[in-house]
Amino acid sequence: MSYQASGTIKCWKKYDCLGCGAVFRHRFERAVSGQGGTAEQAEANAQQAGIAALQNQVDTIPCPECGRVQPRMVGHDKNNTHFGLTVSFLIA
Repeated sequence: MSYQASGTIKCWKKYDCLGCGAVFRHRFERAVSGQGGTAEQAEANAQQAGIAALQNQVDTIPCPECGRVQPRMVGHDKNNTHFGLTVSFLIA
């Protein structure tokens, strides 16, 4: 028998704008889930998925003062795209 746990992680992420120096925050929200052989294991896997989302996922939000998108946000999107293209190329 397999158990599944799910939930939503919500927090505020803080950024320092490299363009104008403004400090701004935005609300980060993700739905997470986990599976396991026991209910406790499923909950632990869901919590790990939430931690991974906080550490690895980034929303592309421009600075409210100058409108600049931070390099970390852009680089994260480009890294995922390049990784996907590389894997597709290697498979082909």
